[in-house]
Amino acid sequence: MNYLNFFKQHLIILHLIFFVMAQLVVMNMSATVRTVNNNGGGQFFDIGSAVTAASSGDTIYVCGSSSSYFGTNISKTNLVFIGAGFNPAKQNPVKTVMVNSWTIGNGNTVIGFELSNIAFATTSPTSIRFSRCRMAGFNSTNNTFVNCMFDNCLWAGFINPPFTNQFLNGLVISNCLFYAISGASIIQNTLLNGSVFIDHCIFIKDGSTIPLVSGSTSVNGYNFTNNIFMNVTLPLSAAYQYTNNYSASDLSLLGTGNITGTTWPFITPQASVTGAFQYAWNFHLPPGSPLSGIGSFGSDLGIFGGANPYKTDGEPPIPQIDIMMLNGTQFTSGGTLNLQFQSSVQD
Repeated sequence: MNYLNFFKQHLIILHLIFFVMAQLVVMNMSATVRTVNNNGGGQFFDIGSAVTAASSGDTIYVCGSSSSYFGTNISKTNLVFIGAGFNPAKQNPVKTVMVNSWTIGNGNTVIGFELSNIAFATTSPTSIRFSRCRMAGFNSTNNTFVNCMFDNCLWAGFINPPFTNQFLNGLVISNCLFYAISGASIIQNTLLNGSVFIDHCIFIKDGSTIPLVSGSTSVNGYNFTNNIFMNVTLPLSAAYQYTNNYSASDLSLLGTGNITGTTWPFITPQASVTGAFQYAWNFHLPPGSPLSGIGSFGSDLGIFGGANPYKTDGEPPIPQIDIMMLNGTQFTSGGTLNLQFQSSVQD
């Protein structure tokens, strides 16, 4: 008997069992969990097939893989897509990567994906919630982003800024990290007819400074709270409201609780934060930081403050198998397997 294949198959089964158990707690019992694995072991090999089979309210679990998944046209609503995270802390740390255009309809939820060069819906859908995702080149409109990482989404070659040529009316961004090597601005040529709320985020530009906003028209409502801006200059007009932010820009006439400064506030030294993004960088505030406890309701400024602290691994809030090891190479029928097993649950 090929015990290695036997072990691999049962590892997949155990992982799926843990996932289903978690979903039964948080989902309506009439909904269905559908599994996708482009290496085999799931119900479907590609996301498109799972979407075709899915109904409103279903969850589609997309396993981590060494190869990428390709986008699909999703017109259905109220689906939940769950990946393995963008930097999973596991024995076998494979992530869920989506490439090419992914057109997604209103009211869906996307958790734990790395999204590369994605154009989210030319039809400008709304009410999509992205959580614990790494974004690398995409456009979006009036959606919600929580615990996401925007990695050099600014102008760099063919990569677009994350919010470009869009009607931003109701955009919400919370506890997200923006990092750019090059760029012209983060928000560009935007027609803003409503409110944009950006809370407990970090905006960092490697090297020379860039503006946060350029080319925007019809602006009437940006609200920034509890953020940290480094090498990113802010617009100074009554259309922008600032509360409890840290920036080199003087925001004293546009809100309360803001601190003007250029001192690098993070544990990892500024000289180390350069070039391609490194997961080893630590953007926590050091002990005794003047930015600790001065935010809304006594929170720290930046991505680790507030009600939804940033998750550096991007893993979804479901049970995870972190380590699973089968000791030994020779086994007898009816014998004992020495199995080491460790699991965890993200909050």
